[in-house]
Amino acid sequence: MFVSLYKKKLAMSNADIEIHEIFVPGRLCLLGEHTDWATTYRSLNPSISVGRCIVCTTSEGLYARTHQSDDKVLTFIHSNDNGTKTSINCNLDEDSLNSRCQISGNFFAYVLGTAAAVLEYLHDTSQLTESEYQYKKRVELGEAGIIIDNYNTTLPMKKGLSSSAAVCVMVVKCFMAVFGVAMTHETIMKIAYDGERKTGSQCGMMDFCVTMGKGVGLMTMAADGFFRLSTLQVRSPIYLVVADMKRTKDTVVILETLNSCFPYSKSVSEELFHDYISISQQLCLDAVIAIENGNLSILGDCMFKAQAAFDAGALDICPDELTSPRLHEIIEYDGLKALALAIKGVGSQGDGSVQVLTSSEEKQKEVQLLLANELGCDTFAITIPSSDVLSASVSKPTVLPQSSAHDLRCRCGCLPNINSLFEMAALRAKRREEKLAAAVATTSMTSTAAITKANNGNNEIKIKSFPALITSVYRIRYCVVTTSKTSSVSSALFTELEACAVEYIAVLIKDSTMLEISSIKTNAHSTKKSVIPYFVDTDAVQTWLREQQVKLKNNDKNYNEILVIDGNCVSASDIFDHIILGKPASGITVHNLQESLHV
Repeated sequence: MFVSLYKKKLAMSNADIEIHEIFVPGRLCLLGEHTDWATTYRSLNPSISVGRCIVCTTSEGLYARTHQSDDKVLTFIHSNDNGTKTSINCNLDEDSLNSRCQISGNFFAYVLGTAAAVLEYLHDTSQLTESEYQYKKRVELGEAGIIIDNYNTTLPMKKGLSSSAAVCVMVVKCFMAVFGVAMTHETIMKIAYDGERKTGSQCGMMDFCVTMGKGVGLMTMAADGFFRLSTLQVRSPIYLVVADMKRTKDTVVILETLNSCFPYSKSVSEELFHDYISISQQLCLDAVIAIENGNLSILGDCMFKAQAAFDAGALDICPDELTSPRLHEIIEYDGLKALALAIKGVGSQGDGSVQVLTSSEEKQKEVQLLLANELGCDTFAITIPSSDVLSASVSKPTVLPQSSAHDLRCRCGCLPNINSLFEMAALRAKRREEKLAAAVATTSMTSTAAITKANNGNNEIKIKSFPALITSVYRIRYCVVTTSKTSSVSSALFTELEACAVEYIAVLIKDSTMLEISSIKTNAHSTKKSVIPYFVDTDAVQTWLREQQVKLKNNDKNYNEILVIDGNCVSASDIFDHIILGKPASGITVHNLQESLHV
C-alpha cells in the first residue's frame, strides 16, 4: 500500500524533483576476517596482534534512487534479493531514529541507525560546509526529509558479503547526494560503522571498505580504530567463485561469541583464536606479495592456511554456528578440490557462503557448473583484473555541459574532472619512485626498505611498491628506540612499528643506569610477542637482538639490519614514510646487526 502511494507521488512530482542514482557493492574478504574488531581490544591487551585483512568488492550490490521530500520523514523502500518489497518510515530526528534501531540483525534497523549517525555528524557545526549547515537548519525546522527507494538488490543477504555494511553505506551516500554533504571515504566508513554499531552489532571496520570502488585493498587496523586502506597492484587476474550454500547462519551470535574471547583468553580454545588473529595478519602480508607478483598458487596457500587456523581456533568457541557442516562438506569435496587453488569460508564464516580461488577463467567456469549441478549452490564469479587493465578500463571523467545544474563538486556521484582511485594510485606510485630515486642520488646511505640493484648489472634502480616491501628480504625485523631518562616515548610510535611488521623492538635509555629505569617516565607498551624490554647499555641491547635472531628457526641472515629511532623526535608518520615509502627521515638510521652498534 505505502509503496504504491510513493510511486504515485513520485510520478506526480517527477518534474520538480532531482532523483539521484546510488549503487553500493558487496565485499569479499579474502583473508583476515575478524581481525578488524579483535584489534580494538589492543587498548586493554597490547599482546593482541595488529589487524590486517585483504578485501575486494563485488559487482553485485544494492541499487537505490533517492530524492528530497518536503516533510521531516525518512522513507525507505527495500526490494530484497528475491524481489519482495517492504518499507518503513520514521521521523527524521535522532530520538525517533535511535529508539527504533535497537533491533540487532534487522534490515531496517541498519537504515535507521545510520540515519541517526548522519544527523549526529551534522551536529558538529565546526566541520560543516555552508550547504551542510543550511540543510541541518532545515531538518531542525522540519522542512527537509528524504525518500530512498532500494529498487534492486543483486547482493545475497546474510551470506557473508557485507550486505548490512552495504545498506549503511548506501544510506550515507543517499544523504550526501540529496543534501550536498561532502565526505571523504574515511568519513563515510566511520559514519556507516557507527550506524551499524547502534543496532547492537559488534561489527568491525573491514566491512565498510565497500566505499573503495573496484579493486583489491589491504586494510590495517589498530587499537584506537585507526585504519589504513591501501590499494594493491594486481599483477595477474584473480579468478574467484562465490557460492550461496543455501543454509543459514547468525552473524550476530558469531560476533558476540567470538568477542567473549577478548581482551584476554580464558581457555586453550580462546588462546588458539588469539593465535589465529596473529597468524592471519602475517598471512595477509604473504598474500600481498603473491598478489603483486601474480602468484595465485601462493595466494591459495595463504587462504588454505587461514581457513585451517580459523577452524582450529573458532570451532570449539561457537560450535552451533561455526562447525559449519555444509561449508566443510564443500571444502572436502574431491571434485572441487581438483579444480581449486583454495576453498574458504566467507565473512564471519559459518554456513552462509563459500569462496573458491581458481587458476584461470576456464577453471572458474568449471567450478561454477560443479557447485550448481553437483552441490546445489547458487554462484557468481568475481574476476579481479590486473591493475593495468582495470586502470585502462576506467571511463574518462564526465565533463558536464555548462547548462547543467551540477557544480564542479557535485555530490550525486558524477564527480567531473576527478581522477579514479587507480589513476590516483598510479600517480602516487610514480611520485614515490621519483622521490626515492632523488634520495639515492643525494645520499650514500642505502635505503634498506626500498632499493636494490638490478640483477643484470646495468645499475638500474628497482623500486618495490609499498606492500611488497613489508615481507621482502629488505623488511626491517629489529628496531631500537632511543630516549633520554627525562623523556617519554609515545605508544603510537610502537603501534606504527608493529603495523610495519617490525617484530623485535627494544628501548635504549641513554645516560642512565639500571637503578634509574624504575623512576623514568615511559609509556608502558607490549608487542604481540612480549613486553618491550628496556636497556641502558648499547652492547646489552645488541646482544639481546642477536639472541632473537638466533632463536629464529631458519636463522635468516637476510634480516641483518637494525632500525635505530630517536624516540623523542620521530613521529609515527615518519616511521611509515621511512619503512614503507623509503623516505629518509631525521632521527632514523640503519645499522648492521653483526657490527658494533654506535648510538
